[in-house]
Amino acid sequence: MKHVQPDIATETTVDPGNPWLGLSSYSEETRAYFHGRDEEAAELARRVQRKLLTVLFGQSGLGKTSLLRAGLVPRLRGSGFCPVYVRIDYAPESPPPAEQIKQAIFKVTAEAGFWTRAGSAVEGESLWEFLHHRGDLLRDANEQTLLPLLIFDQFEEIFTLAQADDAGRQRAKRFLDELADLVENRPPADLERRLEDSSSPAASSSRRKSRSRSCASWQVVPSCRMPKSNRRCSA
Repeated sequence: MKHVQPDIATETTVDPGNPWLGLSSYSEETRAYFHGRDEEAAELARRVQRKLLTVLFGQSGLGKTSLLRAGLVPRLRGSGFCPVYVRIDYAPESPPPAEQIKQAIFKVTAEAGFWTRAGSAVEGESLWEFLHHRGDLLRDANEQTLLPLLIFDQFEEIFTLAQADDAGRQRAKRFLDELADLVENRPPADLERRLEDSSSPAASSSRRKSRSRSCASWQVVPSCRMPKSNRRCSA
């Protein structure tokens, strides 16, 4: 599937004699040549550490992707975060966005460490449930706890590509509702109903501190405006 964990390598050759990538983005691998934005990267890191959701918003071409990958991620990777890059595929035949995110998390965390309660995920559960299983923590090889950091690239596509037809709009709305529950650390209404029955498997989730952070890179799309019903998702 083409939607998750895009390859961050660049085809442009970079070295001390040619440290500029032109229109290509800098990455963790080329961060040694990324200069002049330390203050912005530090401020962005502080916001991500304090908030469940951070939105990096600006015109196309301002270097948002470089700031995230070469500025933010190296700072946070050494501070207990596990970055997970996500680019949602909105094609009709693609899996639901929430499932794409879960697949991206599984792929990256399998390389970064291990879950203390592997196998606790339940098919079809919401993102909030997926990231709130009691006692299920991500740890690295040194037994240190890692916090997944979901980095959504080109997030504005949910208001463009995802709006191609009625089915796409409905799927986009469901996804935004799931993200709202996640970033506000609010159990979904369906889960609340199931929790009324203490014998339900959903009782293994609880209203507790979120085990993830999200950072969305979002460029200005002049012809697109965020629906009022979804403004609760903004930073």
